Amino acid sequence: MNFNLGVALTCLVFATSAGAQVTDVVTPATITADEKSSSGVHGIVAIGGAFAPKYDGASSYEPGPFAMFNIEYRGIELKMVGPSLAVNFGGDSNFEFGPSVGYSDGRKRKDMDGQFKLLDKIDGAVEVGGYAGYHLGGNDSGQGDIFVSIQAAKTMKSGRGFTVEPSVRYAAVRSDKLFVNFSLDAKVNDAKSMRTSFGITPIEAQRTGLTAYKPKGGIAQVSAGISAGYQFTKHWGVIARAQGGTLLGDAADSPITKDGSKQFGLAALGVSYSF
Repeated sequence: MNFNLGVALTCLVFATSAGAQVTDVVTPATITADEKSSSGVHGIVAIGGAFAPKYDGASSYEPGPFAMFNIEYRGIELKMVGPSLAVNFGGDSNFEFGPSVGYSDGRKRKDMDGQFKLLDKIDGAVEVGGYAGYHLGGNDSGQGDIFVSIQAAKTMKSGRGFTVEPSVRYAAVRSDKLFVNFSLDAKVNDAKSMRTSFGITPIEAQRTGLTAYKPKGGIAQVSAGISAGYQFTKHWGVIARAQGGTLLGDAADSPITKDGSKQFGLAALGVSYSF
């Protein structure tokens, strides 16, 4: 696989309240092949902050920490972006695949307004699954590469369901100093997952005075984003991402969303160190 600073924040759209999508994360072109082979281990580590909705369907935003790393050793990659950790067993081929584990923050009553504060809170939960992807095209530096991927995850709490997240990323610019990526993402929830985030049970309706709402599974959201990074030195750089999207279908029609917003965005910035 070509290692070149570039894809670190492609999956940041789900790095906070909605979970993180997994894709490739790479180190700068200024780290030479000789240096990589001499140590056997190479990668990138970044820390910073993000600004994202407090929960799915919220109109209010909150700041939060962001951390990521990508380490490769003998063809195996270990990746962490936000709350998601994955292992890529694809080696130097165009294929990527492996298991993933993540964490969903849930929803706090204090983040909601009015009657909605009386809805049940959603506890944070571990999500376990896997991902697969394929690289198409691109030159030796990775410019022009199209990465198509899909991730599936099951929440490890009874009744919480699973999600499927397809993604397409295009590496528009690659150089020793600069990268620019564009991405398109979607999220599909099964019925249990949709009801967890956007449903109102009869008991909750009786308690709050709201109308009960039982959404069905389907496409919950789509989004588009841009990632960019710049290397100040051989090892130090900065990476940033902006992304926006909208909730769809039963997720958009939920009373929770109508009280909040079906449009959402995310901004993130991190300082990176490559080795």
